Amino acid sequence: MICLWKQSDTGNDWSLFSTRHLIKPQLSSTPASSKGRWIRSISWRPLHLDGECRQLAVAYQDCSIVIWDTFTGQSVHTITGHDKPVVAIRWGGTDLIYSASQDRTIRVWRSKDGVLCRTLNLHGHWVNCLALSTDYVLRTGAFDPACAQLVKTVPVLSKDPEITSKLVETAKSLYEKVKGSNPERLVAGSDDNTLSLWQPEVDKKPLSPRMTGHQGVVNDVKFSPNGRLLASASFDHSVKIWDGFTGQFLATMFGHVQDVYLVSWSSDSRLVVSCSKDSTVKVWSIGEVRRWNQEALTTSEEQRKKQIFASDVAGKKRSNSSRVYQRKRHLLHDLPGHSDAVYALDWSPDGQYVVSGGKDRILKLWRA
Repeated sequence: MICLWKQSDTGNDWSLFSTRHLIKPQLSSTPASSKGRWIRSISWRPLHLDGECRQLAVAYQDCSIVIWDTFTGQSVHTITGHDKPVVAIRWGGTDLIYSASQDRTIRVWRSKDGVLCRTLNLHGHWVNCLALSTDYVLRTGAFDPACAQLVKTVPVLSKDPEITSKLVETAKSLYEKVKGSNPERLVAGSDDNTLSLWQPEVDKKPLSPRMTGHQGVVNDVKFSPNGRLLASASFDHSVKIWDGFTGQFLATMFGHVQDVYLVSWSSDSRLVVSCSKDSTVKVWSIGEVRRWNQEALTTSEEQRKKQIFASDVAGKKRSNSSRVYQRKRHLLHDLPGHSDAVYALDWSPDGQYVVSGGKDRILKLWRA
């Protein structure tokens, strides 16, 4: 069951709006398609590529990826090639589809015909999660938090071609602004306790060696909305922060006492929220990390090497700048309230709310 909730005019209360809103029949190519075909991940084609938002990529337990036309309920084509279940997919801004599988590989596909472009091999165990440096802007489309009041006046659901064209152009402009002149970057997290960073559109070699430091499974990883930082969640009870361009380790956030399942960034890239098996939701201040990172990006390669400090695991001596930085980062808020493990977490695109849900069957909405 999917529930839709409606906010009151005052903004303080929420009421159940609907328990189902099925626009089209379920997407199934054959009567038996639901049997043994668990859905593991889904991803919409970006707005700037598909103004009608009609194509959806679905990853299945049976190792396949199906592109669906959500208007007709029919499959466009099926992508095959993985040997084990596909657990994560991303539809990129250049119309490529990225998939991660339990066969230890990441694959890059051409969405229009399902042709395999390249296979990325680095991990020694299942690849659990993927994130793109442009994920935030692909998710928000034509919505820009900086002018949210103006966006509210646009009839997004209108079928007027001129309005659709305007939304597509706005989404394309925002995407290109975030992406810049370089290819999209892709990060992956694995059961081998490591992460990897790529530019899969142009190269099958990683941007850096495997990103080590976690002592447990990496369950989730997210780029900051500005694409400069990465946050990863692990079963080692920690959240780690990394440089989004080089993969260099920057910091560890300790506070959870059990597995950390998910992380999510605030729209201004200054805060990270995490959820855990320990029933808590925690908000971390990353402001000092962001400023340090911006300063590091302006220095020469030699200066950068001197500034970047080693991970906790390596046990190497940190630089003075590292010590200053460490004193300034901190846990901003601890949000108790759930009575059991928290499995779902997200920060609203406008940065105003955090929503969490878990094993206690309760959905909580936090005002940021």
